[in-house]
Amino acid sequence: MKRFVIVLMAVVSLALSATKVQAQGLIDLTKDTFTRLVWDCDNSRTWKYLGAQPCVIIFYDNSVVSQTVETMLEKLSKEYSHKALFYKVDIARQRELSVFFSADSKDAPTVVFIPEIGPKLLITRGALDEATAKKNIVEVLK
Repeated sequence: MKRFVIVLMAVVSLALSATKVQAQGLIDLTKDTFTRLVWDCDNSRTWKYLGAQPCVIIFYDNSVVSQTVETMLEKLSKEYSHKALFYKVDIARQRELSVFFSADSKDAPTVVFIPEIGPKLLITRGALDEATAKKNIVEVLK
């Protein structure tokens, strides 16, 4: 019985840890984490999303527009925390990743909405309002 309780506590602890990761808002992506969590662009030229649930990625810079959209996506990441993952990529620091989605500072931010299954990506560039962001999130959740 004591072993069962210990195992149960471990399972509950792991479940809570996973929830905390999902609810933490926008998660920074580097080339390494991108290739493990989103797409292994080093070993495949064909797009294949690796995630277990839809995701939203903002490619941002230091502009006011990027900061505004990033704040809005931070809020939405809490609202959709159990349905989608939310990532962010700094255009200046992760240039190689930014190139894959033609994200650069002249039309930042670029937001990519990725469904769990299928090749259909929704991409927005520049200012993005909350209603459009929610509509795109709902679309990739289908």
